[in-house]
Amino acid sequence: MRKGVLLIGILLLFSCTSRTPKGLTQIKGKSLAVVKFYQPLDDRDLIAGIALENQRKISKEQLEPLDIFLEQELLVRGNNIVVGDKLAICKKKNALQKKKISAFKYWLRIGECAKVDFLLVPQIISWEPLKKIDTKIVEPAKIILELYLMDIKNKKLLKRFYFTEKHVKLVDNVFGVDNYFSIDKSDERTAEIVAKEGIITAIMEFGL
Repeated sequence: MRKGVLLIGILLLFSCTSRTPKGLTQIKGKSLAVVKFYQPLDDRDLIAGIALENQRKISKEQLEPLDIFLEQELLVRGNNIVVGDKLAICKKKNALQKKKISAFKYWLRIGECAKVDFLLVPQIISWEPLKKIDTKIVEPAKIILELYLMDIKNKKLLKRFYFTEKHVKLVDNVFGVDNYFSIDKSDERTAEIVAKEGIITAIMEFGL
């Protein structure tokens, strides 16, 4: 647990000095709608890529802490975010169109309906919890998440962020070389902690 807290602390330290990535539109002061995390179960749910086969269903209870964490992190950084009822109403209005159009077009319609400048769509692709037998770690937690930043006014995908686990050094992640965190058999981070590290990294990379 201490290792997970330390890693989040390191990322928060660097987020204080991070700058908006080159080429990314400055969105501070503009409206940003934040979709709740969801698990894409087939290709139609994905904005990009291919859905994994035989996915383990991720529960609402596992996703809710990530929604709260993402919203809080965006708010403390001064973002003008839109969440909750307004997006729910727009999703209800476009429910019949969801399976008829691509995920990109669907979320574009949600953003237009909500009358926002930008839309952030977070997805959890895979969630493998920390496995322990007594006090011994059998398998470290592993997750795959993606976040998409959409420019609603210009009808385009502004940025895509992909996060998973691989054996590379933490310092590479901090400086943006790769969006990966090193793992080993002694890694005691839970899947939720790993996901939160990915969220912070995405926020830094998007310049939010």
